[in-house]
Amino acid sequence: MKIKILILLILLISTVVINLSAQIQIPDSAEERATLAIELEQKWQQNQDNQTLVRLAILYSAIAGLDSEEKETVQRAEKYLSKACKIFPKDYELMASHGSVLTMFAKFETKTGKQLKYVKLGTRKMDRAAKKDPHNIGVLIQRANNSLQLPAFLNRAHYAQKDFKTVLEIVGGKNGPGFKAMVLYHLGEAYKITENEEETKKYWQQVVQLNAPRWSAKAKKALEDL
Repeated sequence: MKIKILILLILLISTVVINLSAQIQIPDSAEERATLAIELEQKWQQNQDNQTLVRLAILYSAIAGLDSEEKETVQRAEKYLSKACKIFPKDYELMASHGSVLTMFAKFETKTGKQLKYVKLGTRKMDRAAKKDPHNIGVLIQRANNSLQLPAFLNRAHYAQKDFKTVLEIVGGKNGPGFKAMVLYHLGEAYKITENEEETKKYWQQVVQLNAPRWSAKAKKALEDL
């Protein structure tokens, strides 16, 4: 079984511009992702076509976010995403992915100024993508997930709250309880960051009631630890 671009993305919204990134599938396991990366890089060396470039960009974005925190991995993701964004400037999922990866460079810096430089570069790119395509679920989930990972003092949690709510409005229950539970759980996390215990409990309790195997268990444990 494979999952769509941006790891948790299931539903895609039709746009005037056909986004190549929206057609990319990412393997479920780290081992499969690593194997595919080797295959695609070999193909890229032989024939530098746009489709392979986009696949590499999205794949390394996923690997950097899920499997490897090494600087070399993040650099590869940025390299391919930068090239892909130049070729497809109106693919806002690519733009959001690029922005998210740019923020990852902050963890390799020791000086606050350089850390903030990468965070600003990345968040501005994600914000631009969300502004250009405000109902693109891939863009919204990318920015929302990234906002959850950034330090609370940067005040990005409100974007996670806004974006996950928009995703729920667009998708509803179309993708089953698992997807809805995931979004609700992260909504609870976003409100926990802003120290809104009432809203945090509300969303996590909804997750528990959905009886979605993975997420309901996580929400129950989170409520116990709250």
